[in-house]
Amino acid sequence: MNLHFSQPLAIVDLETTGASPRHDRVTEIGIVFMADGQVERAWSTLVNPGCPIPYAIQRFTGITDAMVQDAPHFAELAEELRAQLAGRIFIAHNARFDYGFLRSEYRRLNARFAAPVLCTVRLSRSLFPEHHRHGLDALIERHQLHCSARHRALGDAQALEHFLRSVVAPLPQERVAAAIRHAMQTPALPPQLDADAVEDWPEGSGVYRFYGADGKLLHMAASAQVRAAVLSHFGPGKKGGGLSRLARAVTRIECDETPGELGARLAELRLRRLQHADAPETPWFALRLQAGAASGTAALERVDLSATEPGEWTDLYGPFRGATALTTTLRELCTAWVLCAQRVGLEAGRGPCSAGKRCKGACSGGEPLATHDLRLATALGGLRMPSWPYGGRIGVVERAWDERADIHVFDQWCHLGTYSPADLPDLPDLRVDLRFDGEVFRMLPRQLAAAREVLDLTQRARSL
Repeated sequence: MNLHFSQPLAIVDLETTGASPRHDRVTEIGIVFMADGQVERAWSTLVNPGCPIPYAIQRFTGITDAMVQDAPHFAELAEELRAQLAGRIFIAHNARFDYGFLRSEYRRLNARFAAPVLCTVRLSRSLFPEHHRHGLDALIERHQLHCSARHRALGDAQALEHFLRSVVAPLPQERVAAAIRHAMQTPALPPQLDADAVEDWPEGSGVYRFYGADGKLLHMAASAQVRAAVLSHFGPGKKGGGLSRLARAVTRIECDETPGELGARLAELRLRRLQHADAPETPWFALRLQAGAASGTAALERVDLSATEPGEWTDLYGPFRGATALTTTLRELCTAWVLCAQRVGLEAGRGPCSAGKRCKGACSGGEPLATHDLRLATALGGLRMPSWPYGGRIGVVERAWDERADIHVFDQWCHLGTYSPADLPDLPDLRVDLRFDGEVFRMLPRQLAAAREVLDLTQRARSL
C-alpha cells in the first residue's frame, strides 16, 4: 500500500447544526483511526449542541433534537477527543469545514486545537484533475465506495477510509506522495496571523475581509477561490520587497463561503452596501437615440434607469454609473467619431459648438443631421444594452461541495433574491418589484454565460 505517512491517521467527519463554524455547533463526531495503512478502530458519538437543530438539517442528516437531548456536550468530550487525535494527521473531506468546526468548539472553551491536516477534496483534485466534481457523493458514485450511512459522521468517515485504501493506495507511490504533499502544503503567513487559520478559509467561492488592530475593515473582496485569493496578499510587494502595507496591517481575516462565484459577488455587493448604508445612492443612466430630433436639440435622451421598468427598455445604450461617467463617455465618443457636442447633449444653445474643427458642422449646417446621427448610432453600437435573453424569470443554481445549493432568481437583469431549494415551488409566484441595479447588470452577462444550471421559473418546478 502507498499510504506512507509519518504519523498515524484520524479520518474525521462531523455533523453540525449548519454551515458556519462561528455560529453553528457540532451534533455528531465520527472517526476512523488508521496506522500503517490498516484500520485500528472506529469511534463515534452524538453531541448535544445546546441549541435546536434546524428542521432542514434534521431532514438532511436524520439527527433530531430528541436524539441529542441526552448526548454529552462538546465540553464533556473535549479532553477525550484531544487525546484521541493527538499525534495523528487530521483527514477530512473538505477539511476546512470539519477542522474549522473543531477549532471553533475548542475556542469556545478558551482552548486551542491544532493538527496537521489533509483534505481529501484537495487530494482527489490532485490525483484526478480530469473530473470536475469531488464532493463525497461524487467520489462514492465514481469509485463505488461503501458508505453505511450517508450524512452520518461515522458512515462518511468510513467512506473516506475506503477511498484511501481502495482508490488512493493502489496508485503509483510517487504520484500519491506528490499529491499528498500538495494537499498538505501550508503557506507562510505574516507573524501577527495564526498559521492554523489557513484551514478555516474556503478553497472555493466566497467573500473575505481583512481587519486591522482597531477592528477597522481594511479590505473586502469576492473570489471563486477564497484561500488562494487571501494568500496572494502575502507574497512579496509589487516592487519585490517585503510584505505589502495591507499584509503588514491585517490582524484578523474573516471568510464567508458561498456555493458559487455568483453568490460570492452578490454577497460582496450586499456587504459593501451595508458598510455604506448612510451614503446616498449613485444614480444609473442610459442614453436613447431620438431619431429625427430637430436642429438645435440633442439627439440623445438621458434616461434615469432607477425610474424605469426594465421590461420597457428599448434601444438603450449604457448603463453609466452617475452623470460624470456618462459625460466622460460622450466626450470620448465626440473625439473618436468627430461628433457634435451640441447634438450629443454636452452643450446647450444654437450656433456652432465649442468643438470647432473637431465638429463636422451638424450644429452650423455644415453637415446634414441625418449623416451625423447615423455616425452617432454607429458610435453607440458597442454600448447597446442587451435584451433579456430569457422568456421571463430564471433561477441560477449554484451547488456547494457538500451538496448545499443556492438559487439566485433574476428577471430582466434584476436580482429578485437568493433562495434555497426548499423555496423552489414558490419561486414562479414570487412577488418582487423589478428594480434596476447597475452592479448586478454589469456582472450578470459573464456569470450567466458560465452558469451550469439555469431553471426556467416561468413554469412551476417541484424539486431540483
